[in-house]
Amino acid sequence: MYRCNKCRTHGIIENDRVMVPCIGCAAKTDWTWNGQTYYGSHDRHELDGGDYVWHMYNYFNHILGKDTILNVLPQELQSDYIVLAEFNNFRNRPESDYSSSSPP
Repeated sequence: MYRCNKCRTHGIIENDRVMVPCIGCAAKTDWTWNGQTYYGSHDRHELDGGDYVWHMYNYFNHILGKDTILNVLPQELQSDYIVLAEFNNFRNRPESDYSSSSPP
C-alpha cells in the first residue's frame, strides 16, 4: 500500500509494498523505515545521505533558504549541507571578489 502520491511516484515499490518511501514520508517517520535509516527516494532511486543533501541544496535552497533547510535536515547531515553550500557560494563568486595578489 502507498503512503502518499509521492511514494507512488518517487518511492521504491515491490509487490505493491513501499520498500523505500518518498523523502516526505521518510522525514515523517524520523528517517526510520522498517527498522533502518532511510533518507527517502526520488524518481525510484534510494537516496543516501550525500544524495539527500545534494537534492535539498539543488532543489530547495533557492526556495527555502539555508536556515530552513538546516532545520529539516537530520542532524548528522547538517555539516555536509553547510560544506556544500559554502563550496557553491565560493565557486559562484565573481572573479573580482577573489583577493589574490599578482605573481611577482
